[in-house]
Amino acid sequence: MSLRSDLAYVSDGQLVLLGKVNDHSSADTTAFVTGGVRSNGKKSFKQARFEIKAKYNNVNGFWPAIWLMPDT
Repeated sequence: MSLRSDLAYVSDGQLVLLGKVNDHSSADTTAFVTGGVRSNGKKSFKQARFEIKAKYNNVNGFWPAIWLMPDT
């Protein structure tokens, strides 16, 4: 997950995360970069329900992942 701001944005109330071939315009050294969101220290839930709908092109080696990590 890259912290580049051009890889994550909100459009029409939907979070859009992009994955791109790395153009090395930042400190990222990997071949591919992806957008993401870190909410660490911003919001915490004891009980919650998340609904996620994802749409992606068929890409060889693509591995979609959603990580929900505890505060501790």
